[in-house]
Amino acid sequence: MYDARSGQIVGSMTPGANVGSTSGWVDIYMGMSAALRDNGDYVVLVEDDARARILMYDWTPG
Repeated sequence: MYDARSGQIVGSMTPGANVGSTSGWVDIYMGMSAALRDNGDYVVLVEDDARARILMYDWTPG
């Protein structure tokens, strides 16, 4: 993930053991989306074509 203002890397997301620690390529238009929660966290949804699923990540900036 990158800071939109500075372009600096601020983090990364990788699938955990609860989903097999792996995912396929994001191979469709708009295969990733994010929504800002009221508490400042982000919910990030990522398409995983290899396993026919959507991965959901919770990210707290800073």
